Amino acid sequence: MFHQLNKLLPKKSIGYTALASVLPYVLTTVAYPIFTRLYTPNDLGQFAVFQSLILVIAAGASLKYELGIVITKSELAAKNLALISFYILLAICLVLPVPLYFLPSKIVSLDAPIFFVMAATLGLGTTHILERQFTRHKQFKQWAILRNSQIGIHIMLGILFAYLQINWGLIWGLSIGLSIAVGYFIIKNFRSLTRQATFYTWRIIKKFKIYPQQSFPGVMIGMLSLHSPILVTGYFFSGELVGFLAVAIKLIALPEILIQQIIGPVLFQKFTNLKQNHQNMRGLILSLLLALAILSFAFFFILTLAASPIFSLLFGNQWSGAGEFAAPLCLMYATSFIVTPFFIILTIFHKQLHTIYLAAFQLVITFGSIYYGYLIQDLLFGLWLMAIGNSFILCTQLVIVLVFVYRHDKGIRSHV
Repeated sequence: MFHQLNKLLPKKSIGYTALASVLPYVLTTVAYPIFTRLYTPNDLGQFAVFQSLILVIAAGASLKYELGIVITKSELAAKNLALISFYILLAICLVLPVPLYFLPSKIVSLDAPIFFVMAATLGLGTTHILERQFTRHKQFKQWAILRNSQIGIHIMLGILFAYLQINWGLIWGLSIGLSIAVGYFIIKNFRSLTRQATFYTWRIIKKFKIYPQQSFPGVMIGMLSLHSPILVTGYFFSGELVGFLAVAIKLIALPEILIQQIIGPVLFQKFTNLKQNHQNMRGLILSLLLALAILSFAFFFILTLAASPIFSLLFGNQWSGAGEFAAPLCLMYATSFIVTPFFIILTIFHKQLHTIYLAAFQLVITFGSIYYGYLIQDLLFGLWLMAIGNSFILCTQLVIVLVFVYRHDKGIRSHV
């Protein structure tokens, strides 16, 4: 079973994906033991809500036009798509104060000015556009340098501002770090920015309208579902509890992030080849499921048993409270660690709607569970309801994947 993993992971693919996608997350996770000794749980709780908010907004702030940059054959169309995406993103960021003003203050969860949200959203949205441009031109090294520079600035400024006792130090650091992408984009696309043809722009918008129509809703539902534990908890509970929950998620979600970023693209290519060549998928899936289940049990079982001492050791004595949330989170993320890598099969079979529907169910379960925890004033019980419900949804989605795989393999056997 582990032999299957070795065959699937060419070193070159791991290097590119690790540098560009995995390393930034690892760096921020490594920096958290420093942050937790410089900032209070309430500070980190506010930062967690801020971060989740901009991740959700920036995911769809260009209406997903940037997805066409990689696919289109025309270089001129790719440049225009990048500029259109940037203009839409800029316009949405400029009007952000209006909807944020009407949100309940606890959802925004900030005493900091709204311009932080605007600046960070613009920076992160521009980063998404640059990612597509770098991918189109296979400039993986430049992409890795940009991402890690952003995270490095965020970490260094977060530490510096804490020592200088500047308010909202982590939020300042993240906003400035992400904003370097805006300057890079303007320099990279300066000639196009000053020579844009309005008529051709409208043609491109109409030609690629499939992305706002089809990709945007699914992406937004998925991002809301992913970040709903922090956002919903930030609305109903104190900043201190959000801080404990954020630190717990940061550590417990690390294995899932690593497995998705490292082997996700490789698995997509492997399963696509198996489908195109009319080969069985079941054997590979069962082997990988068993391997991931063993790895999951080894990590999450140990973490569940020794959660409070581990969190106290890593993050400081005041963070032992984060360990109280470990058991339900370990259940949910262990299930996700095992089954999520196989959800790409739904994309290969053009059944992405199943993923969107189930993400919407997860969003409803998360909100209802945490809200019930608020009603009985017991966040831990709410998290247990959320973990059980979301684990059930994840397993249901895996069953759906296996049904499509079974039909695929059965069709191959019937033609032999």
